[in-house]
Amino acid sequence: MAMSSDHPDRHVQEELATSGVVDRGELLPIPAPIGSQFCLARKSEFKIVESGECCSNSLFQVIDFQGNVLLGFRNAGFWPRKQILHDDYGRTLATLEQSTDRRLLKWNVYREKKPYKDAEDLLFTMGDPKVKRKKSFDIWLAGKEEPDFSLDAVYSKEYNSQIIHRGSEMVLAQVKEKWYFFKPNEIIVKTYAGVDRAFIAAVLVMKRFLISQQQTAARSAAGSNVVIFF
Repeated sequence: MAMSSDHPDRHVQEELATSGVVDRGELLPIPAPIGSQFCLARKSEFKIVESGECCSNSLFQVIDFQGNVLLGFRNAGFWPRKQILHDDYGRTLATLEQSTDRRLLKWNVYREKKPYKDAEDLLFTMGDPKVKRKKSFDIWLAGKEEPDFSLDAVYSKEYNSQIIHRGSEMVLAQVKEKWYFFKPNEIIVKTYAGVDRAFIAAVLVMKRFLISQQQTAARSAAGSNVVIFF
């Protein structure tokens, strides 16, 4: 299900070309749901910067610690219920879309951007876990009944969540969310060798929307008329 690597991310390729002698680690034998061109042969770090503007066309940017833009997410309409994941050239990689049934806490990710989506275009789905866990979500690859990955809350000084490959119980990424009053919020991400970084970024962006949906549902259940947007 990996996408074509005819147009790989240029900064990813620059990292691979100039890395020299690096800690290549052990490549994880796991799927690359969005594309193997976004996997590095070593551990890496990046951050997701949130614009904080609800009606902004671009809510999130994925950048490395040298300031290079690796990926971005832009609205596919006025409201951010559909996000376009694109590379640093602006080419569409995938479409992230909230379930049309608003009662379900679920988002689907489709291959590229198509006006009409077929079943074969579905890459993966993210939503509430089958076994309820606080601040956790499961991820299913297309056609699977059991989750392939999970995003789980972790209480640590160094990070507050992690993404796990359920089949091997390997940790793919460790995440630290940072909230600021006077500058954009940041999500600091550490990934292991062989991990699809575009997939990790998509999961973390969808988490922000899913958390907002949970808060709105909880307030609605409590009889509040307040609706939360971010």
